[in-house]
Amino acid sequence: MNKAPLKSIVALLLLLIGVAIVVSGFLPPRATSEFDLIGFGKLPVQYGTRVLPIDSVARNTLKLFSTHEALYIPDLNSKEPDAKILLPANQWFLDLAFRPESAERVPVFRIDNDEVLGLIGQLQKGSQYFSFLDLAPHFDDIQKAADAADTKKQNEEPLSSFENEISRLRENLQLFQQMAMSFVPPGGTPVEDWDAWQSSLKSGAQAVLDKDAGKNVEQNLLDSFTLQVKRFMDLNNNAIVGLVPPANVESKWSNLGQGALEALHSGQLNPILHQYGELGEALRKGDPQSFNITVAGLQKELDMPSVTTKAHLEVFLNNLAPFYRGAEVCVLAFICAMVSWISWGPELRRTGLWLTYLVFALLTLGLVARVYLTGYSVVTSLYTSALFIGWASVVLGIAIELVAKRSIGVALASSVGFAALVIAHNLPFSGDDLERPRAVLATNLWLSTHVTCVTLGYTAMFVAGALATGYVLMNLFSVQPNKDVSKLLLQLVYGVTCFAMLFSFVGTMLGGIWADQSWGRFWGWDPKENGALLIVLWAAICLHARWGKLCGPRGMMALAIFGNVVTAWSWFGVNMLGIGLHSYGFMDKILWALCSYWLLQLVLIVLAFLPAQFWKTQSAATAQA
Repeated sequence: MNKAPLKSIVALLLLLIGVAIVVSGFLPPRATSEFDLIGFGKLPVQYGTRVLPIDSVARNTLKLFSTHEALYIPDLNSKEPDAKILLPANQWFLDLAFRPESAERVPVFRIDNDEVLGLIGQLQKGSQYFSFLDLAPHFDDIQKAADAADTKKQNEEPLSSFENEISRLRENLQLFQQMAMSFVPPGGTPVEDWDAWQSSLKSGAQAVLDKDAGKNVEQNLLDSFTLQVKRFMDLNNNAIVGLVPPANVESKWSNLGQGALEALHSGQLNPILHQYGELGEALRKGDPQSFNITVAGLQKELDMPSVTTKAHLEVFLNNLAPFYRGAEVCVLAFICAMVSWISWGPELRRTGLWLTYLVFALLTLGLVARVYLTGYSVVTSLYTSALFIGWASVVLGIAIELVAKRSIGVALASSVGFAALVIAHNLPFSGDDLERPRAVLATNLWLSTHVTCVTLGYTAMFVAGALATGYVLMNLFSVQPNKDVSKLLLQLVYGVTCFAMLFSFVGTMLGGIWADQSWGRFWGWDPKENGALLIVLWAAICLHARWGKLCGPRGMMALAIFGNVVTAWSWFGVNMLGIGLHSYGFMDKILWALCSYWLLQLVLIVLAFLPAQFWKTQSAATAQA
């Protein structure tokens, strides 16, 4: 068979796979139930600091409990003991909102800590999932352990991994209960409950007035009305989802209890609350037609351009999952780059570059959408910094590839981009990765300058380290190392390090100005400030060592690889010290991953300094002589 067509066919096939991954995210989600879960997910509510679709509330809540946005749970209707079915977030959340007694039986609470498992009587170790009912007999023990952790935290004592995990579990159990009372009044007849409240508004309010005026009133009527008022006051304190939008756009949405109490003044229950009650009733009766009609009515009732547009965009972004799909396409691009160095170079290089363009388009779309939804700069948290590093590394990789045209840029963009996206995906989840930044961060000027510059400095240092890693591995293990490529890599490491030096220095200086305005001092030797300064100093050391001829090519590469250690410390390490204004808390899993990464970098540095006879380039030069 002619190899030329085969090359083209394979290259085209890989490209089509990448395109299919991207296009599949733009297709409308497939209906999985007779009930309009997609329409239900688009309904806007207020949760936390922002207005968002129920789809996001469902995904975030399930991910907070289980670390996943969808779960495989045991199929109780199957005869196979190990049979499982996929439970989407919206399906699970629908039960939590309207049929909590059903949601209580679903194992969604993930526990990883062995001590916590021991506390609830589990002998088996490792990650396990439990339902609300499974954990109910142990609520007292969980509460006592969490209270003890709270006491230590108030005394500013460090918490163990068990204490952190038990506190998180208690918060999740409380959140489960709060969500279960956020959409309809507790009980099995939400429509009747609302109708009873509506009918008692006039007579009950009059009974209270008559009582205050000293008139005789029907005591049963007064007691019933007072009990209802107390019930809704309790819901006002515990329901955490805002369902009713305010007349003033900037005001807070009314939750279930507050909306019911507002009817005391208006004399009329808000129709939105009654429609949510109808949703619950239709779901309990198994009536998808009524449910879908009510969803359509709610969508019309809540159709506000300033809210609906963003809610629908967020649902689209949730289904597209640009960062997850971007990571998948990165794998294809990396395969193209690796294989192109062995065979079919031009064809696979072009395919790899086009796949990298697809990754760039996905990440750019995701980041721009996030900026539009939040109204803030692209980097507002540890999570968003990882996303931005992934995007920036792809941009740098494309630029390098357009200049070098050797698949180096493709390999760089796909490997560093993939690593950053994986890091972002596996960071501990706090509930909403689109929430507004902390008060000290909520200044767009500094988020757009200082934080962005510092993150670009991180990116450049990681890219330089990745290029240096490629240099070391190529010269150690390549069958036919190319001196021209080695020289090119050395030039690229030098250029990217200059880039890192510039942005790290500018970002650190801008951070000092920010600190002066926020905290009244330009520099306070905060761990995060020290970490940023370390990057500046290390980049300066690398450049001066090269300028002063204090090291050769291998020494320069070793310095660049150690830059990965310094940057990882500045990015993650200082956050886990538990001190300083930038501390985000100790995270066990990240600590072990960080230590493993550092160890890998040290191994690479040792390889860089192996005697010359171990280097393929040296062996090739000797053989030619």
